[in-house]
This record gives sequence, structure tokens and C-alpha cells, in this order.
Amino acid sequence: MPHGVLFRGGAEQRIRQCVIEADLLQAIVGLPPNLFYSTTIPACLLIFCATKDGASRGGIRIVDGSRRFAKGRNQNRMSDADVEAVLIAAQAEDSDYEDHNVSARSVSISQIADNGWDLSISRYLAPTEGTALDVATALAQYQAAQADLALAQEEFLQRLKAADYA
Repeated sequence: MPHGVLFRGGAEQRIRQCVIEADLLQAIVGLPPNLFYSTTIPACLLIFCATKDGASRGGIRIVDGSRRFAKGRNQNRMSDADVEAVLIAAQAEDSDYEDHNVSARSVSISQIADNGWDLSISRYLAPTEGTALDVATALAQYQAAQADLALAQEEFLQRLKAADYA
């Protein structure tokens, strides 16, 4: 599902509230962006369970697996190791879990109710800090990208001219 189902108001909020109060939602798993054809937005999995075991009753496991992927040219991919890391986090018995670029936390229904039935992953799992990049490296990468852009534009204009469009 798109992440909007986790926080939108109106009828969706009422549906979320009913599902949560009935204790049917076992887990939410945040996935990386650009994982599926036709959309670049990150998606999430909603795992439902009609009969939860004792440890998971009265709460929802929230997993952030959005950093576990291999960047692809047109589409990102999750390897078997990425999927395994997310699964381990989802099944971990610790309330709070952080390992291999995956974080997870068990959240009580009362805490979710206090947050207006909002299930946004970032509300319950603190975002991790990005990788620091020094200014000189960033500037060099920017200049290289600008040079590549200039070459691509020049080639484009030449092709337009050759086709009598310019």
C-alpha cells in the first residue's frame, strides 16, 4: 500500500481505528522507494492476523526496511539478504530493534490511540542520520554532473539539427 493509508484522515482513519481496536493488524513494514513498476513512491506492507499470539496482542510491530535495497537504473531491488534482514526485524522479540539498516519497534494500541490512530512509520521510529559528505567531494560530484549535463544537451541539439528540427 502507499504510505498514505497509514495517516490519512476521514474514512481511512475510521477504518484504521476499527482494525487497530479489533487487534487485527500484526505489523507494518516500510519498503524502499522505486521498488515497483509504475510508481517511484515508497510502499508499505500491512500484515494482518486474525489471532495474534500472547506477545503481540495489544500492539503493532512497526518495521522500517526502507534502507535495505540495491539501487537500480530504472527500479530498485531488494535482495534475499535484504528481505531476510527485514523479516528478522519483524520477528525480533525485542521491543526496539536496530540492525543491518533495519529498525523496528513494537507500539501499543493505547500509544497509537494517543496519536490519533496515525501509523506513520516516522512517528514511531526515529529517522537515522544520513551519510555525511564533505563539501569538496559534493562540489566535485556536482561539477561532474553539470559537465555530463552540458555534454548531453550538446548531443541532443546536434541530433535535432541533423533531423532538421533546429
